[in-house]
Amino acid sequence: MRLKPELGDIPLQRLTSRDVSGMEDRLLMRGVGLSVLRYARQVLTSILNYALKSGLITRSPMTGLGALAYRPKEPVVPDVASVIRVLAHLREVEPDFHALCHLLAHTGMRSGEVLALRWADVSLEGGHLAVVNNLMKVSGGGLGAGPPKTRAGRRRIDLDTGTVEVLREHSVRQLARRTEVGDAWQDLGLVFPNDVGGYMSRDALLGRLQRRASGLGVMSLTVRALRHFHASVALQEGHNPVVVSKRLGHSRVSVTLDIYAHALPAWQRDVAEGVAGALRE
Repeated sequence: MRLKPELGDIPLQRLTSRDVSGMEDRLLMRGVGLSVLRYARQVLTSILNYALKSGLITRSPMTGLGALAYRPKEPVVPDVASVIRVLAHLREVEPDFHALCHLLAHTGMRSGEVLALRWADVSLEGGHLAVVNNLMKVSGGGLGAGPPKTRAGRRRIDLDTGTVEVLREHSVRQLARRTEVGDAWQDLGLVFPNDVGGYMSRDALLGRLQRRASGLGVMSLTVRALRHFHASVALQEGHNPVVVSKRLGHSRVSVTLDIYAHALPAWQRDVAEGVAGALRE
């Protein structure tokens, strides 16, 4: 249990709500989940209630605590130059994998959404795609497609003209690959399958991306980092947080703003100047 190392040196009669809150903050910073913290609270509450009934303390410090809530960490966002360098390198050495990573950076899609994407859900003429599936494990340990976990995850994402062209070129290469593989090709209609048309695993995607990126000196570039990159750049460019939230598939715009508050520094300055202008004497 984590209580003794954190609070064991504090006499029971001197334990305060601030001590307990500080412990929870430290554990959150170390990556401890909310479920573990809630269990720790239950245990500590039981101990202190017993001490209260036994007359060892006159008031439980747990009564001064607020509800436990998710406190998002500021995401690690790769810089624009690094992403450009990795994408340019992939275009030269692995054009099909480049198309996948290009889509991740230009849409902020989740790995499971990209790996379950089908050509039937992409309109190159219309310049958009529909997220209707998510990669999942099926019985027997294989991979399959299921619906997104939330209603917000099912969404339409508009594509820029450059991304449409990247996908168009990718479809031509994939057709040639299908002809080369012949009868061994699994015709699942996937935009980004493995070498024989089946589902590519998340681990394969992540390992492939990290190997290529680290080879260029860009460390810890992940699918999640590209998602953070897309959201941060979109917000820094001044685009509507509601639209950005919809593209990401967040259930509420407040989730987007909580995670990417770091990307909005200029907005506060604009507000400050605007209010000052209105109040100028």
